[in-house]
Amino acid sequence: MDIDLTNYRPASQREVELEMRRCFDERAAEERERRAERDKQEKLAAAETASHPTLTLAEAKQMAATIRQHGGKRVKSPEEIELDALFADLADLAAGREIGSSAASPGAERVIADDPVDIDATESDAQPMTAEAGDADERSPALVEGLPVAGVAVAAPSPVVEPIATVRDLVDHEFPLAQVPELVDDSNPHRELHLIAQELACHKDYRRVRAAYCEQSLLLNQVGRLAPAYRPALVSGAPHNDPVHQLIHRDQVVIDLHWCFATQMSLSPTEAAHVALFADPSRFNLEAAWAISGKKWRKGFRSDQALSLTILQQCQLLAIRGAGLQATCKSLGDGWRASGGKEAGRFARFKRALGEWCERDPRMLEHRRSYEMLWFARELLGSSATPIQIAKLHALMLGEAELGRVTVRDKLKKLDRHVPMK
Repeated sequence: MDIDLTNYRPASQREVELEMRRCFDERAAEERERRAERDKQEKLAAAETASHPTLTLAEAKQMAATIRQHGGKRVKSPEEIELDALFADLADLAAGREIGSSAASPGAERVIADDPVDIDATESDAQPMTAEAGDADERSPALVEGLPVAGVAVAAPSPVVEPIATVRDLVDHEFPLAQVPELVDDSNPHRELHLIAQELACHKDYRRVRAAYCEQSLLLNQVGRLAPAYRPALVSGAPHNDPVHQLIHRDQVVIDLHWCFATQMSLSPTEAAHVALFADPSRFNLEAAWAISGKKWRKGFRSDQALSLTILQQCQLLAIRGAGLQATCKSLGDGWRASGGKEAGRFARFKRALGEWCERDPRMLEHRRSYEMLWFARELLGSSATPIQIAKLHALMLGEAELGRVTVRDKLKKLDRHVPMK
């Protein structure tokens, strides 16, 4: 039978990763069901043992040994071994290695055991235990914590189960890429970032798109035309205190630092780690950048002191911004009445006025976005900004060629004449 390979194409790395993580989700759900059933059986066993209020020492030790043999000592199931192999593949994928290159987990066949329980009790031990006497046998903590002694019914000990690693354990502690990806001629990282943002808006799971997002962001940095602050926005949909927000912030700090490196930004870092990061102009160390992103500094220290960034440089970045620029952005986005209550912000009011101008003069519709960003660039940089600075930021906002100094000045004059803002 002939197979038609006309429309065949190899799966992309992101598709492989999504399929592997789908398999992981299914197997993790099966493992949770098995654990729930095991916990149910253990609760029934605990209720049964609670019906025997008094045990001799020999009986207690024998029951402890039985419970430990059932819950505290076991060999990994075939399902868990298969999950370990899947985690290893995910780790290879996240690190940019070939899938299957990592060796199998050395603990895959390991027997999990607690301290041995002495069950060779003599007849002299056969006497009822008291609450005080229960503290004497340090070799068998289950006798104190998990078994009924001296007529006191307590819960049976929880079985010692080796925790199963999760994707979060594998990737949250490091940057998802081992090295900066190489830009190829036919790549379109801007379009890919749009697709990733749309995918994230559907399932709200940043970790599923994290590797692809970081990869395309670093590729777009190498293009050097669209600054990180003006790329497709990510909406995680996670609660305010979810750790994923810290993960997104750290990834974005690495992306911002790489943008500074890729665009050969003129920097004067003062903090030792930042000096070392930019010391070699031929190589960007992602591992060092990730370590820097985890440092807890006061607000604005990274931008204003560690890197000594200018306002124009800070405006290009998303995560590394000083308190002054953050306050400016907030004032443009938020609006408050003098009498109290919230209203449309200054930027929103400008866009409405700009839209009215385009309605009066339809020829301006195709230039609306350009005028919008031109006004926004001037507001961010402040009244002292020169046309050259505004032109540079305007170009990086749109990912387009930089306008001339005279052109920028004339456009701003025209904008102020037709869209006056108090």
